[in-house]
Amino acid sequence: MPYKLPSFEIQALIKTAVDSIKTVVDGMKRTTDVTKTIVDSTKKTADTTKIVVDGIKETTETTKTVVDGMKRTTDATKTVVDGMKRTTDATKTEVDGMKSTIDTTKTVVEGMKRTIDTTKTVVDGMKRTTETTKTVVDGMKRTTETTKTVVDGIKGTTDRTKTVVENLINKQDSLLLKIQNGDLKRNIAVFDMPGTYSWACPEGVTVIVLTMFGAGGSGGVTVINNWRTSSTGGYGGASVRRKPIKVTPRNTYRLVVGRGGTGLTNISTTIAGNAGGATSGFGIVCNGGAGGLQGAVKQATGNSPLCNKGTTPHFFVHSSSIVTQSTSALFDKSSTIFGLGGSSNTDNGVNFYGGGAGFGDGGDAGDTSNTVAPGAGSGAGYGLNSGTTIKGGDGIIIIEY
Repeated sequence: MPYKLPSFEIQALIKTAVDSIKTVVDGMKRTTDVTKTIVDSTKKTADTTKIVVDGIKETTETTKTVVDGMKRTTDATKTVVDGMKRTTDATKTEVDGMKSTIDTTKTVVEGMKRTIDTTKTVVDGMKRTTETTKTVVDGMKRTTETTKTVVDGIKGTTDRTKTVVENLINKQDSLLLKIQNGDLKRNIAVFDMPGTYSWACPEGVTVIVLTMFGAGGSGGVTVINNWRTSSTGGYGGASVRRKPIKVTPRNTYRLVVGRGGTGLTNISTTIAGNAGGATSGFGIVCNGGAGGLQGAVKQATGNSPLCNKGTTPHFFVHSSSIVTQSTSALFDKSSTIFGLGGSSNTDNGVNFYGGGAGFGDGGDAGDTSNTVAPGAGSGAGYGLNSGTTIKGGDGIIIIEY
């Protein structure tokens, strides 16, 4: 891009050019005056020459004088011509300067024209930028309005969701209140006697809640020199505790409830208790608990991941005091969520251990023949003075739908 002179410099250049032209014109005026003077002088010389010519006729001396005068006049004329020539050269120089000034002025004017064109282009660009900015601002305004609409929609959705949640909470509270008050009815089928049964799934029922226990084992006794030195209650059966099971409406399912291990009587030698029978249904088998004193036995198990292991007898660290049912909560392997391990006892340094719990408490190791019978699926205890062990608890199946 060519260099753009500032406006004040352009004005200065123009003023300088005008002043130069004025000076040249003044010089030319003075030259004209000199020329006029010369012309006048020449006219006078011509008159003089006429007089001289007239005088020649009269006198040679006068002619000589006139010739000398003419010579001097000629020299003067030559001087004037030389001056005019120098004036003409000076005038030419001034004219060339004026031409250069005019060219410079023309260049400056063209630069100003280009500057004006560039300024116009910039202004047009700024105009377009302003229009684009206005379009962007309008778009942002519309986006803001859309965002506001979305936010209002989200707020409305949130308010509706809050209302739905509050309604669900109210329904939940109402449902819980009904459950607590026993107003919410449900169907329950209970099979708690040993034997084989069938259960027909009602129309519309696809899921049940199943609770099932294998039968508990009876207690065993250790006898040394005809003296009963200790006893151990039976093990509880394996169990399924309130698990959801898929069923098919109108199908009939075979159920088996295990029998509790038979109790021992008239004990005169060391003898282990009898194991409880397995309970099964819906493809799940919960094995019965082992009898007491059956060696290094393990807890009863089932054939499904839904099965919990059976409980152990209520073993405890020997002390001089009786261990009650309530303390069996400390022994997680002898208790369930439905019952506690049977109470244990000690007599003259001899320990007697209660049975493991099932769907109810385990059998106690009592100091009389009045020991409490075990709950369903629980291990039996031992009657210290009677010399007998109690029968293990029978299995149980509970179906809720």
